[in-house]
Amino acid sequence: MHFVRDVLVFVGLAVLTTAVISSLLPLREGVVTLPACSSCELKLRGGYVIVQENDSAVLYLGTKAVVKFGWAYYRGEPLEVGQKIVCDPMYIYVVGGIVYVSCDDEMPKIGKW
Repeated sequence: MHFVRDVLVFVGLAVLTTAVISSLLPLREGVVTLPACSSCELKLRGGYVIVQENDSAVLYLGTKAVVKFGWAYYRGEPLEVGQKIVCDPMYIYVVGGIVYVSCDDEMPKIGKW
């Protein structure tokens, strides 16, 4: 009887120790599995934002920078520095490292056509 009690106490302490240690470890903000691509199409859901910075467009998930692109275009126009696009779902089309953003599932205007 004492053996069973001792085993249960030991298991409980092991679980508690594991929980405390894992709470002290730094964790990523979320699981992000975006492919590094120069030409691809992606549908993103859940808090993604594209911000045009000085020399690149950065895709953020919350506050974490996920991937950088050469420049961002929305509705056929290039974004200005500091401008951001927020929509859920977000459709992005990457062509030659340039990202074209759409907030509906229509193909965005790429180029002059």
